[in-house]
Amino acid sequence: MNALTIKKIKLIMIVNNDKLYLVISNQKNDSTIIGTIPFNRTSVFDDFSCSIPVQAKKAQSNILILPDYFLGNILYPFTSEKRSLAEAFLQRKLSESFPANPEIINFFNYTYTRSRQDAGSLYAFFIQDPVFFKFYQWLLHVGIQPDRITTPALIWQHLLGKRVKGSLDGNLCLIHTLFNESYLYFFVHGDFLFSRSIAFPESIADAKEKIDSLVYEITQSIYLFSQKVRSEVNEFYLVSSVGADLKTIDEKQLSERMEKNVQRIDIDQKENPCPAEADNPLTGPLAAFAWHDLESDKVSSISHRKVALGKAWNPVQRVGILTGLLVLLLLGSETFYLTFWKNNPFITETHRIADDMATNRNSIRQYNELLDTIMTERQRPNPSALFAGVIRSLPEKTTIQELEFNFESPFQIVIKGTVQTDNPGQLKATLSKMLDDLTRYLKPVRSPLMNDINFDRGQVNSASDSPGYRFYIQVDLK
Repeated sequence: MNALTIKKIKLIMIVNNDKLYLVISNQKNDSTIIGTIPFNRTSVFDDFSCSIPVQAKKAQSNILILPDYFLGNILYPFTSEKRSLAEAFLQRKLSESFPANPEIINFFNYTYTRSRQDAGSLYAFFIQDPVFFKFYQWLLHVGIQPDRITTPALIWQHLLGKRVKGSLDGNLCLIHTLFNESYLYFFVHGDFLFSRSIAFPESIADAKEKIDSLVYEITQSIYLFSQKVRSEVNEFYLVSSVGADLKTIDEKQLSERMEKNVQRIDIDQKENPCPAEADNPLTGPLAAFAWHDLESDKVSSISHRKVALGKAWNPVQRVGILTGLLVLLLLGSETFYLTFWKNNPFITETHRIADDMATNRNSIRQYNELLDTIMTERQRPNPSALFAGVIRSLPEKTTIQELEFNFESPFQIVIKGTVQTDNPGQLKATLSKMLDDLTRYLKPVRSPLMNDINFDRGQVNSASDSPGYRFYIQVDLK
C-alpha cells in the first residue's frame, strides 16, 4: 500500500452488538471489515492489543461511533457568544458536575442557542461513561487516536436536518422501527436530548400487540421528555429500516393510536448498502445508515481537546508553510538573479562600460564647470577701465571720497563724493555733466538720472570751512 493510497483511507470504529468493529473505507465508498474485538463493560482491552490489524494503524482519519448511552448533555444559560469564554465556562461546570470523571473536560462539544424566550444558552454534549476513558487510553496505546467521536443520535440529528422539511426549531421524536426492536430519539430545538431502545419479546407476533407495546413506550418517553424540558413534543417522524416488517407498523396506525400526526421519512435503499455477511456492524440503531452517513464530517461529533486544538491550527499551519515556501522561492530567485548578474561576462563588461561612461560624464561636467568659470571671469568688467572712466567723468570742484566695485552679478559701481559749491544751480549743472560723462565712459545698463543721486549739504573738506554738497550714486554696469 503506497503513501498516496494511505492518505485516502479512513478507519471507522463501531461499537455495536457487544463488539468493536474495525472498518476500512476508501474514497470509492468501498468498506471492508478488517477486524472485530469483543467489547463490553468488563473488557480488559490490553488482552486485545495483538488483535489490531496493521491497516488500522496506517489510516489517516479515524472515526469512532459509540452507543448513545455513552453520551450526556446539559443546557446552561449563557449570554456571551465568545468561544474562549464558553469553553472555559463549560470546563468549570463539567468538572463541578462530574468530579469522579476529571477526564470529561477533555471530551465535550457545544452549540450556542438563542430564542425569543431565552437570552442565550449553551447546549453541551459530552462523553460521560467511565468505560470510555479506559477504552480511549487503550486506543492511544495501540497507536490509534480518534479524530471524531459520534453516536447514532448525533448522526440522526444531522440526517433529520436534511430530510425534514422546514427547520428543526421545535421538539420532535424520531421512531426507528425494526422487526423485533425499535429506537426512540428525542430532540429539543434540533439538539439531541435522549434515546431509548425497545426490544419486542419473541412471544409478541401480533401486529396489534407490537403497536400497543410501542405506543406505551412512546407515551412513557414523552412524559419523561416533558419532565426534562417542561414542554411537549410537537413533531413525530417514523423511519423503517431494511429488515423491518413494514406491514406490521406504519405511520397511519401510530397516528391513530397516539392521536398524533406521525410522518414517515423514506430511506433510499440505494444509499444503504449494508454488507450481506452475518457479522454486520450496521444493525440495530445503525441499520438505517449508509457508510457515507457515518463518515460525514458535518455530523456533530466530539474530539479530545488536543485533537480539536490541532484541527483549529491546521489552517494556520498550512498558511504559514505556504508563506514560508513563497518567501523561500523569492529569496532563492533573488540569489540566483544576483549571482547571474555578478558572474555573467557580458554583464561584467556592461558594468565596466557603464563605469567608464560615468567617469567620462564626471570629466565632461568638470570641463563645463571650468568653462563656466572662465566665461564668468571674462564677462566681469575691467576695474582699471572703470576707475579711469570714473576719473574722466568728474567735473571741476568734484572730489571722490569713496569708490566701491561689485563684480558679482549684477555688476555695480558705487561713487561717494563731494561738490564744492554753495549755489544749487551750479550743483545741478555739475552733477548733470557728471551723469553724462558716466554714461559715455562706463556704458551702464541704463543711463543714470538725477533722481538716482542722493545728496545733502555739508562740509566738503575737514581742513577748511568750504561749503558744498555730499553725493552718493549707484551705477549698474553691463
